[in-house]
Amino acid sequence: MTTLGQNLKVSGYRVQSTASKREFKRILREIVVLIGMTPAGRSKIWLFPWYSQFWRRVAAWIIGRRHLPGLGGEGWTIAQPLVESFALIDYWHKHGHWFLVIGSCRPYEARQVVNFLRDNCGETDYQEGFIL
Repeated sequence: MTTLGQNLKVSGYRVQSTASKREFKRILREIVVLIGMTPAGRSKIWLFPWYSQFWRRVAAWIIGRRHLPGLGGEGWTIAQPLVESFALIDYWHKHGHWFLVIGSCRPYEARQVVNFLRDNCGETDYQEGFIL
């Protein structure tokens, strides 16, 4: 048996669908349960584009409520820390798809996650990933 923390398995998934922040958080919780992992706190959401409140006000005053060039599109990243490592979702509104990345120092079945995503979220491509 491998000692936790010795290696990290990383897998990535591309899902053709959209959802709300609340739905994405629910999907993350369900996947964590599905693969038998344990949340290490609450998930956190970062909205993009990101810039400080001060510069957001300055930009809104100068160019309106559009995002600043060079800072990507509009979307969010949701990270769920796990006792075993992490799971995260990265979503950009205009693309119509999102990404799930799972990194774990405990083995899990990537195919089980793909089946869940295809059954509950939409067409899913995935990369089994690599072990560090």
